[in-house]
Amino acid sequence: MQRLLIPFAEPEGAARAVDALLREPRNDTLTVHLAAVVEPLRPGKVAIFMSGARAESMVREAARRWLAPLEAKLAAAGIAFDSEVVLGAPRTTIHALAQRAEIDRVMLPPPRIGMGRRDIERICDLSPHPVTVAT
Repeated sequence: MQRLLIPFAEPEGAARAVDALLREPRNDTLTVHLAAVVEPLRPGKVAIFMSGARAESMVREAARRWLAPLEAKLAAAGIAFDSEVVLGAPRTTIHALAQRAEIDRVMLPPPRIGMGRRDIERICDLSPHPVTVAT
């Protein structure tokens, strides 16, 4: 079984990565792991209005909404998948995810503000796995 990781911090780029995967030749041994990376909300001065637990719950719910259409596309294509929501700064979190030993390949969304070309180049250079950047 081959495991492909698609880590992302915004839904449009993730959709482009899934679409790029669907254009590739079919691989029946492939399992896709979607990782939605979201920054935790920091209640700060409004802590009286929102607890840290509620802030975390809100970003997790948003990430689940990002994942739902991607999971539907993969299911419709008959591609095995699993998904997770990961809290953290996108640059460092996606870099760490790309280092995981249990994956075989990484597909990154195209560069965007907050996760630019240099960040992607760094992940490509340092990941022990082949990395593809969706276009």
